[in-house]
Amino acid sequence: DPQIRELVAKMKATEKDVTSALLEMVTRGTYPGGVHFKIEGSVRVLGGTHFHIENRATFDDELTSEHEEVRTPEGAWMREKDPAFGEVYLYMKPEQLAELKKAKEVLAGEEGVIDDNPAEDPLGSAMLESLDQQFDLHVEKRVIDGRDFLVVKGRAREAVPAPESGDYPAPDSVELLVRTPDLAVMQMTQFRDGAELMQVQIKRLEL
Repeated sequence: DPQIRELVAKMKATEKDVTSALLEMVTRGTYPGGVHFKIEGSVRVLGGTHFHIENRATFDDELTSEHEEVRTPEGAWMREKDPAFGEVYLYMKPEQLAELKKAKEVLAGEEGVIDDNPAEDPLGSAMLESLDQQFDLHVEKRVIDGRDFLVVKGRAREAVPAPESGDYPAPDSVELLVRTPDLAVMQMTQFRDGAELMQVQIKRLEL
Protein backbone atom coordinates (compact mmCIF):
# COMPACT_ATOMS: atom_id res chain seq x y z
CA ASP A 1 0.00 0.00 0.00
CA PRO A 2 1.57 3.34 -1.03
CA GLN A 3 0.07 4.92 2.10
CA ILE A 4 2.07 2.53 4.28
CA ARG A 5 5.32 3.35 2.49
CA GLU A 6 4.61 7.08 2.82
CA LEU A 7 3.77 6.72 6.53
CA VAL A 8 6.97 4.76 7.27
CA ALA A 9 9.05 7.32 5.36
CA LYS A 10 7.58 10.21 7.39
CA MET A 11 8.17 8.35 10.66
CA LYS A 12 11.80 7.63 9.76
CA ALA A 13 12.39 11.26 8.82
CA THR A 14 11.24 12.34 12.29
CA GLU A 15 13.22 9.63 14.06
CA LYS A 16 16.49 10.86 12.51
CA ASP A 17 16.42 13.93 14.76
CA VAL A 18 15.74 12.03 18.01
CA THR A 19 18.69 11.89 20.43
CA SER A 20 16.89 10.83 23.61
CA ALA A 21 13.62 9.15 24.50
CA LEU A 22 11.40 8.01 27.36
CA LEU A 23 8.86 5.26 26.76
CA GLU A 24 6.45 3.70 29.25
CA MET A 25 4.42 0.74 28.01
CA VAL A 26 2.24 -2.18 29.06
CA THR A 27 1.74 -5.51 27.28
CA ARG A 28 -1.21 -7.82 27.94
CA GLY A 29 -2.01 -11.25 26.57
CA THR A 30 -2.94 -14.87 27.23
CA TYR A 31 -0.75 -17.95 26.97
CA PRO A 32 -2.09 -21.34 25.80
CA GLY A 33 -4.04 -22.87 28.68
CA GLY A 34 -5.57 -19.55 29.68
CA VAL A 35 -2.69 -18.03 31.67
CA HIS A 36 -3.01 -14.24 31.54
CA PHE A 37 0.11 -12.07 31.60
CA LYS A 38 0.87 -8.38 31.92
CA ILE A 39 4.26 -6.73 31.43
CA GLU A 40 4.73 -3.12 32.52
CA GLY A 41 7.99 -1.40 31.65
CA SER A 42 9.89 1.75 30.83
CA VAL A 43 12.88 2.60 28.64
CA ARG A 44 15.03 5.71 29.03
CA VAL A 45 17.63 6.42 26.35
CA LEU A 46 20.28 9.15 26.12
CA GLY A 47 21.86 9.16 22.68
CA GLY A 48 23.39 5.87 21.66
CA THR A 49 25.35 5.40 24.87
CA HIS A 50 23.18 5.35 28.02
CA PHE A 51 20.09 3.21 28.69
CA HIS A 52 17.86 2.41 31.63
CA ILE A 53 15.37 -0.43 31.09
CA GLU A 54 12.93 -1.68 33.72
CA ASN A 55 10.00 -4.10 33.53
CA ARG A 56 7.76 -6.17 35.78
CA ALA A 57 5.83 -9.21 34.53
CA THR A 58 2.77 -10.64 36.30
CA PHE A 59 1.16 -13.99 35.51
CA ASP A 60 -2.47 -14.60 36.58
CA ASP A 61 -2.01 -11.87 39.22
CA GLU A 62 0.04 -14.36 41.28
CA LEU A 63 3.59 -14.89 40.02
CA THR A 64 5.84 -11.92 39.26
CA SER A 65 9.29 -11.39 37.79
CA GLU A 66 11.37 -8.22 37.49
CA HIS A 67 14.20 -7.07 35.24
CA GLU A 68 16.20 -3.87 35.41
CA GLU A 69 19.23 -2.90 33.35
CA VAL A 70 21.55 0.08 33.12
CA ARG A 71 23.90 0.22 30.12
CA THR A 72 26.76 2.65 29.48
CA PRO A 73 30.01 2.51 27.43
CA GLU A 74 31.55 0.83 30.51
CA GLY A 75 29.20 -2.15 30.35
CA ALA A 76 25.78 -3.30 31.54
CA TRP A 77 24.48 -3.83 35.07
CA MET A 78 21.38 -6.00 35.52
CA ARG A 79 19.04 -6.95 38.35
CA GLU A 80 16.66 -9.87 37.94
CA LYS A 81 14.12 -11.25 40.40
CA ASP A 82 11.78 -14.21 40.05
CA PRO A 83 10.27 -16.95 42.26
CA ALA A 84 12.73 -19.60 41.04
CA PHE A 85 16.08 -17.84 41.62
CA GLY A 86 15.21 -14.92 43.87
CA GLU A 87 17.16 -11.71 43.29
CA VAL A 88 20.27 -11.88 41.09
CA TYR A 89 22.74 -9.18 40.04
CA LEU A 90 24.76 -9.47 36.82
CA TYR A 91 27.42 -7.48 34.98
CA MET A 92 28.53 -7.66 31.34
CA LYS A 93 31.74 -6.12 30.01
CA PRO A 94 31.67 -3.95 26.84
CA GLU A 95 33.41 -6.75 24.93
CA GLN A 96 30.61 -9.17 25.83
CA LEU A 97 27.96 -6.65 24.75
CA ALA A 98 29.70 -6.27 21.40
CA GLU A 99 29.76 -10.06 20.90
CA LEU A 100 26.07 -10.25 21.82
CA LYS A 101 25.19 -7.55 19.29
CA LYS A 102 27.09 -9.39 16.53
CA ALA A 103 25.26 -12.60 17.38
CA LYS A 104 21.89 -10.80 17.15
CA GLU A 105 22.83 -9.42 13.74
CA VAL A 106 23.73 -12.89 12.47
CA LEU A 107 20.48 -14.39 13.77
CA ALA A 108 18.40 -11.54 12.31
CA GLY A 109 19.93 -11.83 8.83
CA GLU A 110 20.09 -9.08 6.23
CA GLU A 111 16.42 -8.08 6.59
CA GLY A 112 16.28 -8.41 10.37
CA VAL A 113 15.68 -5.56 12.80
CA ILE A 114 18.11 -5.07 15.69
CA ASP A 115 16.42 -2.94 18.35
CA ASP A 116 19.41 -2.38 20.64
CA ASN A 117 18.73 1.37 20.72
CA PRO A 118 15.06 2.36 21.16
CA ALA A 119 15.97 5.99 20.39
CA GLU A 120 16.55 4.93 16.77
CA ASP A 121 12.94 3.71 16.43
CA PRO A 122 10.84 5.54 19.06
CA LEU A 123 7.83 6.10 16.79
CA GLY A 124 7.66 2.45 15.73
CA SER A 125 8.67 2.73 12.06
CA ALA A 126 10.75 -0.47 12.13
CA MET A 127 7.89 -2.42 13.74
CA LEU A 128 5.40 -1.11 11.17
CA GLU A 129 7.76 -1.95 8.31
CA SER A 130 8.26 -5.46 9.68
CA LEU A 131 4.52 -6.05 10.17
CA ASP A 132 3.88 -4.94 6.58
CA GLN A 133 5.91 -7.94 5.42
CA GLN A 134 3.61 -10.30 7.35
CA PHE A 135 0.25 -8.53 6.98
CA ASP A 136 -1.54 -6.80 4.10
CA LEU A 137 -1.77 -3.43 5.84
CA HIS A 138 -3.99 -0.48 4.95
CA VAL A 139 -4.51 2.96 6.50
CA GLU A 140 -7.73 4.70 7.53
CA LYS A 141 -8.50 7.75 9.68
CA ARG A 142 -10.49 7.52 12.91
CA VAL A 143 -11.39 9.83 15.82
CA ILE A 144 -11.02 8.17 19.25
CA ASP A 145 -11.99 10.05 22.41
CA GLY A 146 -11.83 13.31 20.48
CA ARG A 147 -8.31 12.70 19.12
CA ASP A 148 -7.27 12.00 15.54
CA PHE A 149 -5.59 8.67 14.83
CA LEU A 150 -4.45 6.72 11.80
CA VAL A 151 -5.61 3.11 12.06
CA VAL A 152 -3.28 0.66 10.32
CA LYS A 153 -4.72 -2.83 10.05
CA GLY A 154 -4.73 -5.91 7.86
CA ARG A 155 -4.90 -9.69 7.65
CA ALA A 156 -2.00 -12.11 7.25
CA ARG A 157 -0.59 -12.30 3.73
CA GLU A 158 -0.34 -16.10 3.96
CA ALA A 159 -2.50 -18.76 5.59
CA VAL A 160 -1.73 -19.07 9.30
CA PRO A 161 -1.26 -22.71 10.43
CA ALA A 162 -3.16 -24.00 13.43
CA PRO A 163 -1.00 -24.04 16.58
CA GLU A 164 0.34 -27.33 17.84
CA SER A 165 -0.49 -28.40 21.38
CA GLY A 166 1.05 -25.95 23.85
CA ASP A 167 2.34 -23.56 21.17
CA TYR A 168 1.47 -19.87 21.24
CA PRO A 169 -0.95 -19.28 18.33
CA ALA A 170 0.20 -17.11 15.45
CA PRO A 171 -1.91 -13.99 14.74
CA ASP A 172 -3.98 -13.81 11.56
CA SER A 173 -4.63 -10.05 11.76
CA VAL A 174 -3.20 -6.93 13.39
CA GLU A 175 -4.30 -3.36 14.18
CA LEU A 176 -2.16 -0.36 15.14
CA LEU A 177 -3.21 3.08 16.38
CA VAL A 178 -0.91 5.86 15.17
CA ARG A 179 -1.53 9.26 16.75
CA THR A 180 -1.29 12.48 14.79
CA PRO A 181 0.46 14.80 14.20
CA ASP A 182 3.68 13.16 15.49
CA LEU A 183 2.91 9.75 13.88
CA ALA A 184 3.79 7.69 16.96
CA VAL A 185 2.45 4.13 17.27
CA MET A 186 0.50 4.14 20.56
CA GLN A 187 -1.08 0.70 20.43
CA MET A 188 -0.58 -2.59 18.61
CA THR A 189 -3.08 -5.46 18.90
CA GLN A 190 -2.75 -8.93 17.40
CA PHE A 191 -5.79 -11.17 16.76
CA ARG A 192 -6.52 -14.80 15.98
CA ASP A 193 -9.98 -15.74 14.64
CA GLY A 194 -11.29 -12.38 15.87
CA ALA A 195 -10.08 -12.91 19.45
CA GLU A 196 -7.39 -10.70 20.94
CA LEU A 197 -4.06 -12.49 21.46
CA MET A 198 -1.83 -9.67 22.67
CA GLN A 199 -1.90 -5.91 23.01
CA VAL A 200 0.96 -3.43 23.51
CA GLN A 201 0.08 0.08 24.69
CA ILE A 202 2.43 3.05 24.90
CA LYS A 203 1.33 4.90 28.02
CA ARG A 204 3.90 7.69 27.75
CA LEU A 205 6.28 8.86 25.03
CA GLU A 206 8.68 11.78 25.28
CA LEU A 207 11.26 12.56 22.60
